[in-house]
Amino acid sequence: MTGTVHRLLELAVPNLYAVDGSVFPSSGGYNPTLTIQANAWRIADGIVHSIR
Repeated sequence: MTGTVHRLLELAVPNLYAVDGSVFPSSGGYNPTLTIQANAWRIADGIVHSIR
């Protein structure tokens, strides 16, 4: 891991994920709700596949 979170937004603590807007540097002048939702679905899918 080279940053605060890795590809599936898992933090330095095992099994702790950042599934919100805190991983974005700023909102960039737009509403990031759909991007946050898409990331949440992607992370949930990754967690399910890692359990199987």
